[in-house]
Formats: sequence, C-alpha cells, structure tokens
Amino acid sequence: MITKENNSYIITNDFIRAVVLPERGGKISSIRYLKKDFELLFQNPAGNWGKADLGSSFEDFEAAGADDTFPSIDPENVKVGNKEVHYPDHGELWTASMNAESNSDVLSLSCRSRILDYSYNKKIWIDGKSIILSYKIENTGIDPFPAIWTLHALTAVDSDTEIFLPEDVNEVQNAMGKDGILDWEKDERLPYPVVDGYDFRKAINETDKGKCSKFYVPGKVSEGRCGYIYPSRGLRVVINYDKGKLPYLGFWKTIGGFRGDVNIALEPSTGFYDNTANAKKLGCCPIMNPGDIYSFEIAISFEDI
Repeated sequence: MITKENNSYIITNDFIRAVVLPERGGKISSIRYLKKDFELLFQNPAGNWGKADLGSSFEDFEAAGADDTFPSIDPENVKVGNKEVHYPDHGELWTASMNAESNSDVLSLSCRSRILDYSYNKKIWIDGKSIILSYKIENTGIDPFPAIWTLHALTAVDSDTEIFLPEDVNEVQNAMGKDGILDWEKDERLPYPVVDGYDFRKAINETDKGKCSKFYVPGKVSEGRCGYIYPSRGLRVVINYDKGKLPYLGFWKTIGGFRGDVNIALEPSTGFYDNTANAKKLGCCPIMNPGDIYSFEIAISFEDI
C-alpha cells in the first residue's frame, strides 16, 4: 500500500515500512522492518531536510538515508561533446526534484538531467520481506558521456554489526589512504577478511572509532550479493543485484569520523571507482552512448536468523 503524507510517500506491507522523498531526489529516508521494529537506514540527525541546490556540497547537508549517485560520486569536470560539464559532488540526483506517481503497489519517480541529456526513472515497491528498487536511465541526447551509478544507502550500526561481501573476496583496496583507520597507503591492496589484527567483517573495530574509511573489492565481483548481520537482533539484511549490471562494490564506514555520525554503506556500482577520471584510467568506466539504457534492480531483503 502507498500513501502520501505532505511531501513524502509511505510504502507499507505487513513486514516493511519505507518513506520516500521525491523532492530530495527520490531519497529513501527510512526502511523499517516492522517485525523487529528495526530501522535499517541511518537517520537524519538534524530532524528536518535542508534545501540543497544543484552543485551543493553533500557534506553541507544531511548525510542520511539512501540516495542514488549519478553520474559520479566525486565532483569533477568532464568533456561531453564540445563542452565541459561539471559533475556535482555525489552526483546531481540528490538535489533533484522528481515527479512521483503511485498506484496501490508501485511508486514511480522520474526526472530529466539538468546537466546532461538523459532521463532517469526509478520504481520502488515491497514484495514480502524485500524492498525492490528498479532503475532505467536513458541517454536521450546526441553525445556520449561517461557515468558511474552507485547506491549510497547509509546504514545503521550496532556495536556487533557485521558486514559480508561475496564469498570469494580475498582482498580489498584502500580508497582513502592514511586519513583512514590504519597506516595504509591509498590504493594499497589488503588481505581480506583480516589484516594486521583488523577484521573487515566487523562494522566497528577499536581502530575505527573517531575515523572514517572506504574500501573497494578490486575488480569485478563474482556475485551480486552482500549485506549486514545484526546478531543481537537476530537479523540479516541481504542486498541482491545483477553482478553484470553492477559489477563493482565499495564499502564506506564512519564511526564518528565525519561530523560524529556512525554509519556504514555497501555500495554496488557500475564503475570503479568514485569518479569517471579514475575509472577511465583503470578501464572501468561505462560510457553512455546516444540511445543507451541502463536498466537494473536491487532487492534489499530482511531475514530472521
């Protein structure tokens, strides 16, 4: 069932209640598992949502809930056709106002880019204990452009929360360098799951406290499955997706290192990593040619354990 309250849409069934904000780029501000009264997403510390404009700095606003980042995460200038285009911080979608339509089961969101020629369509619905996010992005112009789509869902953390990655992952790549949790170099590859006494599977290690970090699985993932375990709640949250459509995977954590926030985020992505310039150098940057369409789904499912 979908209902509208002021500027938000609420999607519910017997298991899940989700809140979506079309005027904030289709942000999902809440995903609550009703059986255990558990809020999956990191909640907005400010309590209300500021009005961000195209080109605003993401860190100046509420880093909470689940956003889509496109066409990049980092801000950068990109040559498209015969002009230079600025890709904003965390993309342009989080500052967009989306059109919203709903029937009894599906919320449909759409917008057109303000910086490039593409249309963006997103559908959200709940199926049992899963919330489904379905996307269609189409280059409607005459010029190709590089673009990376990344899920940016900031997730709640308990003291015993665990992270799981695809089963065959045996190393990760440090994306932050010495500003992170230990004295590791940027882009250094590290054994997974444990190195120097640090356990990547734990959302909170002692050395995480007061810091933030980001890592990537090097190369393409072997399966589109990752997620979180909340042992004290008897709960597993699984993110399932098509590894062919979203072949790369990053994970972010801040345990007080960014404004005192405590959250984590597993980030399936179309490119590797963080901006199209990096991705081009690594041969991992998708190019959207005229008429190209990205279409893919992500399912976030709750499992009692």
